Amino acid sequence: MAAGDRIAEEQYFDFARTRRFRQTLLCHAGNTLREGSAAGCSAASSAQEKEDGVFVGASGTRMTTKHPAPVQYLRRLMGLWPRSETVTAEDAGLARELHRVGMIELHGFEGVARLAGERPRASRFARYQAGRGGCAGDHAGASHDRTGG
Repeated sequence: MAAGDRIAEEQYFDFARTRRFRQTLLCHAGNTLREGSAAGCSAASSAQEKEDGVFVGASGTRMTTKHPAPVQYLRRLMGLWPRSETVTAEDAGLARELHRVGMIELHGFEGVARLAGERPRASRFARYQAGRGGCAGDHAGASHDRTGG
């Protein structure tokens, strides 16, 4: 259908996944991506393992595998969530494929979320949102209800 056109192929994948917006991977100048390489990027996954080898991503994407490499990699990233891990050269191909199917996130920067210290800091905008009550956004663009309801 795409006749070797990579962009058209990706668009067909988007249609099949009913993805409304195209996701773009932006990197700092010092972290250049080449075709097929995710080494040096930060990987994170909020996927859940529903049963042994059955994973469901944040967007509802379902993946079933018994292959040890993706199972171990996903379990490791899920255990770190919301923190991320730098993709090694050995894991680059696997990370790219898991990102392509919607099971992990890849970023050109280390994840913003960290375990809170004794005196966590928030941006001025986050403090403004929290002071107004209601919803506040996070680094991923998700809104969180701060009213306790």
